[in-house]
Amino acid sequence: MNSRKMTDDVAEGFELRELLGSGGMGRVWRARHATFGRDVAIKFLADRNDPEARELFRREACSTHRAFSPHTAKLLEARLDAEHPCLILDYVRGTTLSSQVKRTGALPFPVVVDLVRKISASIQAVHDAGVVHRDVKAENILVDDLFSADPRLTLVDFGLARHKDDVLLPSDQRPSFTPYATSPEQVLSPLENDPRCDVWSLGVLAYVLLTGKRPFGTGDMLATLIAIEESSWLPVSANRRELGDGANQFFRTAFAMKRDARFLDVRSFVSAFEETFSDLAPASGIRAVRAPANTRATRTPEFPHAA
Repeated sequence: MNSRKMTDDVAEGFELRELLGSGGMGRVWRARHATFGRDVAIKFLADRNDPEARELFRREACSTHRAFSPHTAKLLEARLDAEHPCLILDYVRGTTLSSQVKRTGALPFPVVVDLVRKISASIQAVHDAGVVHRDVKAENILVDDLFSADPRLTLVDFGLARHKDDVLLPSDQRPSFTPYATSPEQVLSPLENDPRCDVWSLGVLAYVLLTGKRPFGTGDMLATLIAIEESSWLPVSANRRELGDGANQFFRTAFAMKRDARFLDVRSFVSAFEETFSDLAPASGIRAVRAPANTRATRTPEFPHAA
């Protein structure tokens, strides 16, 4: 089915080539510049007749622009007042870490340490810009050449992000989150905009990369939230024999219900992570790692940098 014939999405100067994703907030297309032939990703606002949705879209554009770093996609243009509001961004090739883990399970220790370092640097750059991402998870990290000496990582989707100076909107009172990856305070106090919520999510992501599993189980939303509240997570050493109680203690801190008992910021998180797992990966940096046999023949799909 040709989705191009079914859409009313229009971006002047671009030809829509492929629908890459859609959700409640919008649709993302791979598009090509009509004159220069450059591929981009274009995110269209789903409800363009809703003034608050337009304001949230403007906020997303500003956060994406402010938080740009070598590990985020660049916002090229924001057509916020157009009949078809859209964000035009660099198109980034790669696959989500979520898809990668589903194929391979737990990743090799050197790969995990390198990924956590790079993801941490990306999140720290976002925080340095005064922005809290609020949706850090494996589904929002694109990776290209994962098993090379220097894989490329891109943090995407600033749809829930908030800058420290953003004016709160009525919809901010309603929690918006991914249950398995979201800190308790995002659920209980959605108006707060504390960078430590991203640090919590970074802990969940590190656990997923190390074990291939979610720390609080795979039940429905209510079961997951109860497990988070009760700090009921499977010790990481139970999923990976090489890991001992030092690794378990690291995640006890990462998943503490009280924020003051957790890592204070991204820098303290990654410092403790490296100290805990330094014996399991080369301290001098990652080397090329052979991909698991069941992934070497798999074609790496292409995803947009925004979803």
